[in-house]
Amino acid sequence: MICGIGIDLVEIPRLAALLERWQQRFAEKVFTRDEIAYCEGRDNRAGSYAARFAAKEAFAKALGTGWSEHFLWKEFAVRNDAEGKPLALLSPRLQARLHGISVHVTLSHADHYATALVILEKLD
Repeated sequence: MICGIGIDLVEIPRLAALLERWQQRFAEKVFTRDEIAYCEGRDNRAGSYAARFAAKEAFAKALGTGWSEHFLWKEFAVRNDAEGKPLALLSPRLQARLHGISVHVTLSHADHYATALVILEKLD
């Protein structure tokens, strides 16, 4: 049964400006080392960061809590499997909190926008 849905849209130029202004400080605050390595290795670096940022925001919306004190940016991450499918990675603390809930994520980006959709599914 679906127990949460979140979607977010990020302007890629806006995120690129944040990366330019704050250099690695922004990336290191929001993204895991693996996410940074993945994005830095892509031709569309800003688009990759923007899609992952959108996924983090969409996850917070799916939970219905926002970011507040409930979890940190790096506790939710996205990596791609061998076929390129995005997978949600949760910190041990989030895994314990979401016991019995599966997290599905999909990403997309074009010239100026990146989007992500997160679905939380309660397993029976």
